Amino acid sequence: MRFLSASLLILCSAGITAQQPQTKPASPSHRVKHQEPVNNNQDNAGSHAPPSEGAARNSTTTFVLQESTQQNDEGRKQTSYWEKITAPDILPIWIASFVAIVGTVVAVCTLIAIKDEAKEIRDVAKAASDNARAAQTSADAYMVSQRAQLIGIPMSTVQGFAAGQMPIVAIEIKNTGLTPAYHCSYETWIEVLSVPFVDFSPSADYFKAPFPLTIYPNSPAPVVVNVSLRHALSFAEYLAFPPGHVSLCFRVRIEYEDAFKKPRWAEFGYEFTGQRMGALPKYNDAN
Repeated sequence: MRFLSASLLILCSAGITAQQPQTKPASPSHRVKHQEPVNNNQDNAGSHAPPSEGAARNSTTTFVLQESTQQNDEGRKQTSYWEKITAPDILPIWIASFVAIVGTVVAVCTLIAIKDEAKEIRDVAKAASDNARAAQTSADAYMVSQRAQLIGIPMSTVQGFAAGQMPIVAIEIKNTGLTPAYHCSYETWIEVLSVPFVDFSPSADYFKAPFPLTIYPNSPAPVVVNVSLRHALSFAEYLAFPPGHVSLCFRVRIEYEDAFKKPRWAEFGYEFTGQRMGALPKYNDAN
């Protein structure tokens, strides 16, 4: 029994020693002072005789236990969880964490504000674009109502329409707009072509006016453009008109500048079958 108690004490002392840092001196082990009972009945041979009842009452056994000073120090140094997280050396970490959290909140709020501001900017830009488009539409409508409008009306009678003569078609140009047509220049094409009309050939008689002119709105003296065939009609060509095999085709193109300094153009295409005047399927357009 004593051997078992001594073994436990040795193991406990070894465990405590192993848990202590090596840089610190080992704590003193527990010391137990054991005083054997006084036995006056020991014989000379060294053997013990059983103590008497009075001697057992008078005998005393004293145990002195010395606690480890290091264990007391470690107990005093142990702190609670709250004391650990509020320790002075942890304060910079708390400050950095708080600054990071505040920065994150500010960044998120800034992004939300930027998103809202961008939406407002888009709305303002869209409204401005709509207003500009509406203003441009109004301006275009005003210019259309005020600018020059040219039309070409051919005379009903074709002069010189006979075999051996050169037919001449007179086209009256009128400005039906409210402002003058400036820097007008015109081109003409005329040719005897088979029916139905496809297009003018390179052999068509072509003319371009050498000088520009101004056509005023509602002028009492309209501008007349004469389109003349440069060769006399042959007898065969003249006879081909009544059955409707050929027609006298002519075209006028006028380019000019309106009062708003915009380049404009207009063209007119007609055909004369020998009996009536009609519009060509193309070359009747303007901008």
